Amino acid sequence: MQRLNERLSSIGRLSSHKNIDIFAGIGQLCLPVLVTIILSIFGYSTIAAQNPSKSENKDKPGKVEKVKLKEICITFDELPAAPGFGGVDIEAVSFLVLEGLKKHKVEAAGFVVGDQINGRHDILGQWLNDGHTLGSMTYSNQDYHELGIEMYLREVRMGHETLEEMLSGFGQKRRFFRFPFLHSGLTEKGRKQAYMFLGSLNVETVTATVLPEDYLYNLRLIKMGHKPDSVQFELLLNEYINHVLDEIERCERVAKQLVDLGFSILATKSTASFLEENAIPCTKVNKISEGRPHILDKVQDGKIQWIINTSSGNRTTEDSYSIRRSALDYHIPYTTTTTGAVAMTMAMTSLSKMPMEVKSLQEYL
Repeated sequence: MQRLNERLSSIGRLSSHKNIDIFAGIGQLCLPVLVTIILSIFGYSTIAAQNPSKSENKDKPGKVEKVKLKEICITFDELPAAPGFGGVDIEAVSFLVLEGLKKHKVEAAGFVVGDQINGRHDILGQWLNDGHTLGSMTYSNQDYHELGIEMYLREVRMGHETLEEMLSGFGQKRRFFRFPFLHSGLTEKGRKQAYMFLGSLNVETVTATVLPEDYLYNLRLIKMGHKPDSVQFELLLNEYINHVLDEIERCERVAKQLVDLGFSILATKSTASFLEENAIPCTKVNKISEGRPHILDKVQDGKIQWIINTSSGNRTTEDSYSIRRSALDYHIPYTTTTTGAVAMTMAMTSLSKMPMEVKSLQEYL
């Protein structure tokens, strides 16, 4: 636990950009864990640090240089609550989440699945009363990659309209949407149609930068029962927090090492914002859905030597198909995990310091 507190206290290394987002699914028995995790991250992210070299200034002893505060946007999916393996007490889940947010004075955003409301407008009203922002998902939370465009756009409209009256009544001016599973279309044409339709509704799309992969931990928590052993619960909680922090820190570490090795970095909008806020030089490039010139144009023009395109389990892997296909066609090294990116960067760093030597297996025996 001491190591965990030290890591949370040093969260100031993370980006201060609002697009650095922690994405969590609402539901399962894992919610109490999720709330503790994300609120701990947010709470420690606002600590200002002292610069020792500045505070030792002889002319102005004790001077403290304030560091730009770091911020993380907390969002929840599938409100009021996602279906669980053994059923979900939606009112209890909502109470735990809202009380946790209130305790730590955090304003969050939640994305609503229309057919899961089932008359529970009072729960959503409590989110709005507490100062949180609500957005919509599709009406039945179906995957864009498994539906035709017409049916999917109908789902988008139904989800939007289900929430519209409530948002207007509470005075929320802006409208937001998140693609279920972060799937925004398998083709460029499909993506453009979806974004154009959302634009016609004056709806802003919200993606996620850091996916904490809560679903990987749900089953383990469920197996502990409704009253889990406190020691095992604490171990799982700490493991999950460290997992999220590791993912964020790996991204920053890899980027810094690549710049030191002489690489120029191209990154899409939210990733570029993260790097810039951490003083790592990079150039922004459009996603495919954002129009040309986009990342695939850079690949085809021979401007890219290595691609790092991470995804979270099977939720976002399909979104990367075009990039993966181009990497294969143009013989470009490609990494799909931050762990793999760290390993490759370490290897290149080592090779830059000493030449590679080849020895037979017998020489090591």
